[in-house]
Amino acid sequence: MQASETKLQQIIEGTKQYVVPLFQRPYSWKKSEWQVLWNDLLELCNADNPRPHFMGSIVTMSTKSVPEGITKYLLIDGQQRLTTVFILLCALRDIAKLQDNDLAEEIDNTILVNPYKKDSDYFKLQPTQIDREAFHRIISSKSLVKESGISECYQFFYKKFKSRSSLQSQRIKKVICSNLSLVSVVLNDDDDPYLVFESLNAKGRPLTQADLIRNYFFMRIHSDSQESVYGQYWLPMQNLLNDNLTEFIRHYLTKTGIEVKQSEVYFEIKDRIGSNDALAYLKDLFNFAIYYSKLLNPEREPNKIISKYLSRLNRLELATVYPFLLNCYDDWMTNRITEEENLISDKSDIPILNDIKNMSKEEMESYSKYRIVDFKHYMKIQKVWLETEKWLLGIKVNHAPSESEFVEDPYLVSNATRYRVFYVLKYPDKVI
Repeated sequence: MQASETKLQQIIEGTKQYVVPLFQRPYSWKKSEWQVLWNDLLELCNADNPRPHFMGSIVTMSTKSVPEGITKYLLIDGQQRLTTVFILLCALRDIAKLQDNDLAEEIDNTILVNPYKKDSDYFKLQPTQIDREAFHRIISSKSLVKESGISECYQFFYKKFKSRSSLQSQRIKKVICSNLSLVSVVLNDDDDPYLVFESLNAKGRPLTQADLIRNYFFMRIHSDSQESVYGQYWLPMQNLLNDNLTEFIRHYLTKTGIEVKQSEVYFEIKDRIGSNDALAYLKDLFNFAIYYSKLLNPEREPNKIISKYLSRLNRLELATVYPFLLNCYDDWMTNRITEEENLISDKSDIPILNDIKNMSKEEMESYSKYRIVDFKHYMKIQKVWLETEKWLLGIKVNHAPSESEFVEDPYLVSNATRYRVFYVLKYPDKVI
């Protein structure tokens, strides 16, 4: 890699484009960071001989472009500060339109856009998909997107410029381009941009487990497919679950019977994917995310009876059973079990949702502890227990439970009641 101290002007002027890779987080700077930048600008503008002001670093990597295209760089690190500078310059441009239209056009055509390029190449900076519309609308002087950090940033700086009418727009532009400096680090083709991003992240806002997982997936998926895969699978899943995304992924991993701590979700999913097809894994994760959203929001389930049972479960706050229910949901959706046979029907000896609804919290926790994770296992232990109850009550059964059936499954001897049954089966002549 190559590193050099560079004026901001050299980074943002010229026909080029910086693309924020999909493994990066959305724009996340807030008022505290904007205020620091604004204070620095005021200090530089008020100085007779403003000194160079170091903003930090940006890490980029040249990408392969089509022959007729523009030079493009992946923006591996520094997207927060560079995005903020572009938004700041948009606010300055729009203020300049009221005083000096020539300056406004200069900012537009030399800094903000590539004026002779079309479509996506028109923009000097391409944020991640979630921020792209808001950013493009500000660059193109269109109405703002509501509830967007990008839009809030623009409004912050526009109001600051408007309240400081004594500041000369031309001087502010000169200070931004000539006095703000960065260390520009350009990676070579054999450098791994994701590993660099991970190592640099410690100094920024901490990533969530879901952020890390998203990053990992899109470093494993071919760059030509990233945009479509993100829009088809990751973004809908993120919008569907929001703050519950990390916990869903933990429950998704736990449904195999292995308990996973929230702090270990990222490492666990990396281990499981290994050298396998990351896209196939993401598709499966997306399908289960749809099931999970119905567990959290039963009104999304079109089957009214199942929706009713799920609503009751939600009121009991029995999240421990979610990994098990995810598997049941999948069995039901793929026709491995039916609603009429086992899911909710009163005709069944063991209607799953009704049975779970009547369980205590301790019983639910034991489902996770003893790895009862799928319908097949559930039916096995429930049938053994049902036959045992009948047998102990003197009711004739087709199959008298054996000691081995209890020994093989720790759940069936997990509490005092089940231990008593085990004892009776092993020592039928003894009284307890």
